[in-house]
Amino acid sequence: MWERVAFEYNRTAPSAWPERDGVSLKRRFQGLNNKTKPTGTSYCPPDVERAKRIYLAIESKVGAIELHDQEEYGDTASDPSEGGQDDMDEVDDVCVEDLVVTPRLGKDAADFVTAIKVEKNKPTLSMAAQRRSSLDNSIGMYNWKEQAELHRQEFLEREESKKEQAEQRRRDDETRRHELKDREEREREAYKREQQHELVMMSFMAKLLGNSN
Repeated sequence: MWERVAFEYNRTAPSAWPERDGVSLKRRFQGLNNKTKPTGTSYCPPDVERAKRIYLAIESKVGAIELHDQEEYGDTASDPSEGGQDDMDEVDDVCVEDLVVTPRLGKDAADFVTAIKVEKNKPTLSMAAQRRSSLDNSIGMYNWKEQAELHRQEFLEREESKKEQAEQRRRDDETRRHELKDREEREREAYKREQQHELVMMSFMAKLLGNSN
């Protein structure tokens, strides 16, 4: 690459300048590239200064309207913002008509004007739409929390019902055990009384037969 640079340099340089090779030009370029550049107030064309002032005025107005709508007046701030948009359109039209396009932009005036109008006409969400979107998100979050709370309550009720059913089964089992125990006790008492009754009858029959002999 530096050989081609050296060729062009030697071909176009005045005859009084010394001839240089690629290595020399590369070293000189690197030295200039790493050298501290002079500072100071550069010359700014009047058209550029005017464009900067208009741009700062537009930006400051847009920033003030956005802050005004979001934080202070809420829904009532949409009307002033629309009026401000009309003023901004007038400023934009003035800027476009009086704009002088310099060669460093790489485009002619028509392309630059078209780009500005396309950028300006891009669809954006109004403050009312943004508030509606935020409200919808809040409602959706509230509904989700309400559904989650309902599911939690249903889960707790099911768990409580399971506990009550388990307790009822335990009481029923306890009652059945007591009833079975009481029945067994009564059966033993009845068997015992029956045995005693048989003994008394046998004793009575023995006495009766002994007396008859």
